Amino acid sequence: MDLKYLLFLQNIRQSLPYWVEKFFALISAIDINPILYLIPFVIYWSVDKRKGQRFLTAIWLGSIVNSMAKLSVCCYRPWIRSEAIQPSPLAIPGATGYSFPSGHSTSAMTMFGSLGWLYRKQSRAFFAFCCAVIALVMFSRNYLGVHTPQDVIFGAAAGVLTIFLSIKFCDWAEENRDKDAQVLLMALGIVALVFVYYAFKNYPRDYKADGSLLVDPKRMMRSGIRDCGYVTALAVSWFIERRFINFSTDVSIGERVCRAIIGCAFMGLCFFVLLPPLIRPMGYYPHNFVRGLMTVFPGALIAPLAFKPLHALFEKKAHSVN
Repeated sequence: MDLKYLLFLQNIRQSLPYWVEKFFALISAIDINPILYLIPFVIYWSVDKRKGQRFLTAIWLGSIVNSMAKLSVCCYRPWIRSEAIQPSPLAIPGATGYSFPSGHSTSAMTMFGSLGWLYRKQSRAFFAFCCAVIALVMFSRNYLGVHTPQDVIFGAAAGVLTIFLSIKFCDWAEENRDKDAQVLLMALGIVALVFVYYAFKNYPRDYKADGSLLVDPKRMMRSGIRDCGYVTALAVSWFIERRFINFSTDVSIGERVCRAIIGCAFMGLCFFVLLPPLIRPMGYYPHNFVRGLMTVFPGALIAPLAFKPLHALFEKKAHSVN
């Protein structure tokens, strides 16, 4: 039934103008655009720290939940299951590895679902817009032939569960500030167990006619190990910020703007300048783990470290004016 639905959409796609396919390819990739991932950090630094914490937790927790599901189920892509499925060439580069659940659907839900839910009281129209984006991303993955309906439904469901757990955890953490060390140790322990699970789990090894693997589990583990880096960096940053920095977003507009500029600059410098030469000599597993660390640490820890001296400068300026 799922493949029949994809064939139905495939016939529609092939009969419509090419720009329609390009439109859905753009929609499909919107949730993995690196610039979008600056939004939760900017909210965290400069708008509302409390909402930002929940936003960031949902995004990075969602990534590891999706990877664990993918590497556990090991479901092949639709075109591997049926030669009749001809996926859009525009979507193939972003459709590597296993199929279930849809990573794009999970990330769309954690990104736009978190954003819409956290600001639903400020604007119902914005919440509706976020829901529409999620629905379009989910449909685009079917339309482009790279995911089945169950892939996108379960992917979105994983995102919803992640948002719920993230909000509940952050609420609990605010009420139990003395348990931050236990939370850090628990998070690091979970990441270690997940890493061991990835490394020692048995994966299907089916081969093509030329002798190559249909899906190389080592390549698929790349994103899973990177996600372990995300969560490790988030947990460590959360602990250090809570214990030693404890910045507030209750500051002037000028200081908020400076924070956003400094934070984005730190993230760009670390990811595009410092990261490539750092990971180049590393082996496969450390390479991807450090990539995950260096994606989150600049925004979650390094930028907040700069906020204290920045705040002191603004306080000094305010006193001198008065």
